[in-house]
Amino acid sequence: MKINKPLIRHFLLIASSLFAASQLQAQISITGGDLYVFQAGDGVTTAGSGVAAPAFIDQFNTSVQTGNGFITQTVLPTTPASAGGNFLSQGQGQQDGQISYNAIANALVFGGYSGMAVNASLNSSAVANRDIGTVNASGTFSFAVQNSAEFGGNNSGGGLIRATVTDGSGNYWASGSASSSGLQGVWYYGSGTPAALIGNGTASRALGIYGGNLFYTSSSGLSMITGMPTSGAQTPILLNSLSGTPYGFGINPTTMTTVYVANEAGGIIKLTYSGTFSGGAYSGGTWSTTTLDSGTKFDWLSVNWSNPSDPVVYATTLAGSSGNSLDSVDGISGTITTLDTITGTSSASGNYDGVVFVPTPEPSVYMLADLGLLLVISIRRRRIGKA
Repeated sequence: MKINKPLIRHFLLIASSLFAASQLQAQISITGGDLYVFQAGDGVTTAGSGVAAPAFIDQFNTSVQTGNGFITQTVLPTTPASAGGNFLSQGQGQQDGQISYNAIANALVFGGYSGMAVNASLNSSAVANRDIGTVNASGTFSFAVQNSAEFGGNNSGGGLIRATVTDGSGNYWASGSASSSGLQGVWYYGSGTPAALIGNGTASRALGIYGGNLFYTSSSGLSMITGMPTSGAQTPILLNSLSGTPYGFGINPTTMTTVYVANEAGGIIKLTYSGTFSGGAYSGGTWSTTTLDSGTKFDWLSVNWSNPSDPVVYATTLAGSSGNSLDSVDGISGTITTLDTITGTSSASGNYDGVVFVPTPEPSVYMLADLGLLLVISIRRRRIGKA
């Protein structure tokens, strides 16, 4: 049999490219199908509520059959203790630390604090920032936006930057609380001039982008800001007046008519809209609510919508001085499976805050598929040429 050396060399070249791509994929921190959790403190750090603590991003594999699926951890910088030098969390915090994912940037996005040392008060430092950080696909941390004014930065009556999102094109939005002079609410936080979108009178909680619109929770319930404005006072639409203390939420990005909301007062609230969502508006229906596991207090959540008829909700329970847990919740039955727990003491921080599920496939998967297709086409062309 005659050996076709050019074909073999061509095959080896493509095979080596596939191998290199697989090696790259193995090094990528952001992986479709995995879960990412914002961790405040390590259970050892002496930092109570309202006090700066180290921050981490923990990665979990949701497909494992045994164990909690923990893969790795990204440690965010704690030094130097200057504005823009470190990135800290609130130790034993219950109401901040949301983490979101943007597919365009292929990055995790979250809010935090800089300009103070571990164990310093978040509100006592005149240089304390409320910043936005990102972790890219290779696991590298960087500051996206540094801000010393909103949510109580440079203000002794300051508050919390609770949630952040991006459109992947350099624009960021943030939500949080503060005193009346601390500039709370929902803010455009991007590359342009910061802008209050709903005024300073409303403390906002979780924040998300769905269907090209901004959604957020507050003490009033779940609201929507039409579009993704970067300036100007907006008129939010209150979609549902939720009882309890609504925080993290997830919306079905395809239908926009099913929503899960974490309730710090107990349970996960499922919202279902009987009409449709189109052109940035809900029409032709009403909202109905049911509650899953009302006995457990939940803080933040993310939803795996890969099977819309049986979604999986990943949620963290209400954090506190004794730590908390990361749970998987059946979106239909409400059955809870605890994936992991983290512990602290009355003097040491250690809590799970925000959680985000990254859907599949990822861009790197497309790259591998394209290389595989290239291999098949190349071989077929060689064979046709010999026919």
